[in-house]
Amino acid sequence: MWLQRVHTLAANRRRDDPDLELDAALAQFAAPEHHSWRPFQLAFILMNLPALADPTHPERTAGDGLVDLLFFPTGGGKTEAYLGLTAFTLAIRRLQGTVAGHDGRSGGVAVLMRYTLRLLTAQQFQRAAALMCACEHLRRELLAQGDDRWGETPFRLGMWVGSSVTPNTNIDAGYALEDARGQGRRGGSRASPLQLVSCPWCGRRLDAGRDAKTDTDRWRTLVFCSDPFGACPFTQAGSPGEGIPVVTVDDELYRLLPAFVISTADKFAQL
Repeated sequence: MWLQRVHTLAANRRRDDPDLELDAALAQFAAPEHHSWRPFQLAFILMNLPALADPTHPERTAGDGLVDLLFFPTGGGKTEAYLGLTAFTLAIRRLQGTVAGHDGRSGGVAVLMRYTLRLLTAQQFQRAAALMCACEHLRRELLAQGDDRWGETPFRLGMWVGSSVTPNTNIDAGYALEDARGQGRRGGSRASPLQLVSCPWCGRRLDAGRDAKTDTDRWRTLVFCSDPFGACPFTQAGSPGEGIPVVTVDDELYRLLPAFVISTADKFAQL
């Protein structure tokens, strides 16, 4: 049920289109084909659910554990298949609570995704952000209904790449945002804490100088949806202390441990 609701929410999120009224836009993106699964996606997800749900499953043992290879043509839907497993993994950790002394309800990295090219990493980050917005929206909804199994820690997506793309520290992020507003003294930095072209939930265009802010008291860099009407749940009014649930500054990644981290191979090599 969680997986299907997350999939439907991610597919039906409102896209910003000035030529369409809100109701018409909702009707357009609520079509069944936008929240349905392909047979190979269902097979891949169902095949992996037992091992993800059971920590003692034989496929997870250190000696003879399995690695599944998903091979399908470009544009066939591989990303959605493993994002479906990601949503399940995030949910089962929260619902199972404490396992072997580790509390999955209070946060921690659940999924690591590694790419070889930074451009591809940035592209997949935008797609994965839509999934995380759906998970976080549903977590808030269930928590408001009194279901505290989902914990108080937001579902977050982290981007862990080189310093030429994203800032290493919150101070660097502040300098980058000053540059974006034309207030900087360093002549402009290529690294930016804003790695989203548009809001993953409603499609509003994002601008680093306007929509990203540093909170020096909380040592956070936050990105808010630019929706001027406040209809999007990830505006500053709808999500004042969190904004869009993404983390792109290394310092914050190490401290907050986002549930889902997308990285590049060279960053992993540093470990």
